[in-house]
Amino acid sequence: METLTPDQRNNYYLIEAGRVGIHKPILAALYAVHGQPALADGEKGLGIAPIHRVDIDEVNTFPGQVQFAANTLRSLTNALIEQGWPTADIWDTSAGRYADRLLDAIASGFTPRRY
Repeated sequence: METLTPDQRNNYYLIEAGRVGIHKPILAALYAVHGQPALADGEKGLGIAPIHRVDIDEVNTFPGQVQFAANTLRSLTNALIEQGWPTADIWDTSAGRYADRLLDAIASGFTPRRY
């Protein structure tokens, strides 16, 4: 299978980031850093593995990886807000980017709770 072009990947990032209300570059960063798992469509993933009620087929393509990565990031930020994290620990306003504490939390991995 032929892999996607960077513009095609970017389009998936834009759609899913807009859908869940996160910034697109974080999805591209996950792709760049993880580069796994190897997916059925010939692409590499964003580090999303099937857990809870997620079937392998739902995350075994690039669009599926991007969708679930976006959902996971939204779940993570929601959980941190519920835990009382201040805005400054999520978004660094002076730098115009995610705060280091949030990036550390993302890098540590996140398993959304079961519903």
